[in-house]
Amino acid sequence: MESIIVDIAYATRSQFLDICEIAIKEHRTKLDAGDAIRIILREGGYNGKVSITINPDDQSSFSTDWERTDPTRFPARIKAAATALRDCGCDGKFEINHSDGLLKIRSISGTSIHMHRVFGHIEGINVGEIFPNRRVLSEYKVHKPTQAGISGSESEGADSIVLSGGYEDDRDYGDVIIYTGHGGRNPLSGHQVEDQKMKRGNLALARNITTGLPVRVVRGPDQTSSFSPAEGYRYDGLYRVCDAWSEKGKSGLLVWRFRLEAVDTQPGHDSTTENKQRPQPRVSQTVQRIVRDTVLSRKVKKLHGFSCQVCGTRLEGPAGPYAEAAHIRPLGEPHNGPDIPGNLLCLCPNHHVLFDLGAITINDDLSLNGEIGLLRTIPEHTINIAYIQYHREHYGAR
Repeated sequence: MESIIVDIAYATRSQFLDICEIAIKEHRTKLDAGDAIRIILREGGYNGKVSITINPDDQSSFSTDWERTDPTRFPARIKAAATALRDCGCDGKFEINHSDGLLKIRSISGTSIHMHRVFGHIEGINVGEIFPNRRVLSEYKVHKPTQAGISGSESEGADSIVLSGGYEDDRDYGDVIIYTGHGGRNPLSGHQVEDQKMKRGNLALARNITTGLPVRVVRGPDQTSSFSPAEGYRYDGLYRVCDAWSEKGKSGLLVWRFRLEAVDTQPGHDSTTENKQRPQPRVSQTVQRIVRDTVLSRKVKKLHGFSCQVCGTRLEGPAGPYAEAAHIRPLGEPHNGPDIPGNLLCLCPNHHVLFDLGAITINDDLSLNGEIGLLRTIPEHTINIAYIQYHREHYGAR
């Protein structure tokens, strides 16, 4: 039977997924060198060999030269292997052979897909331009994936997202977006059926927090949002990823959420003014966090003698000691943490960054996760355990 090129959706769950992913991670060096790796599964299943192509900008499906046209009949074990390859950050063309429980995977030499990823505006594309569908949006390189909502890679970061009401936990406030990560949805019903993981597109978006790279935001039609177009997909400019945390969504399952803030106030979406060229912006490589200096923060820092509550370091500069006040439960939507001493820590800049990123969390007994020892405390400054629990639950799942 003659083979044809067909697109196959990645597996959302499979009994073979974990064992394939473990084997690929363990033998990644061999795979990159073009050698075949072998994975032993239980006997049974489809016997045959197919070639697949994994495009890093399409997180929803891979293409294959399979001999049939019905994607629902595609071998489950080979689909699991393709999904594991994607989840391990592999891309390009692979040959997958399965025979009686023995799975062989080999990278086809010289076919790795290295995409040139643009962070920032696309030359010639103006804020406010509307594209009729995802295919045209992809052709103009504003958002390359034709299905996935996040474009990016785990190593580089995310360059664009599409906001179109696909996730029930999304919140759109215009210049501020609370964006739900991907994964865990049933592709048929659209309902969340399992916890989301910090990998693939979610990890790509989180990477932008530390690099400071902006993402292009595209809004699609969404009847629940007054900021979305009535039809088509509108490019709404650049946003920075300022925060990432996990929490239980409406489904009761864990989802990753990201706070995106407009780089500057976006212009109106009047189609008659869409032809003005926007210059390519300079991208600042900075960690996106706010260092506040309020009366309360100064009081807390003074109580601790400007010494970090994690490491005890006191920084001395020409103008005097320096420390930073960190809110345990963040201020503003959707966290709404209070600006009170019980929600503040006195930290050095390094541990402030690590705390905000979730690399350090605090247990109820004030022992530290991510560092050795206990949080340094004083009788004059009581920390509210409820805020510590909130930070640990929302930021400690990475």
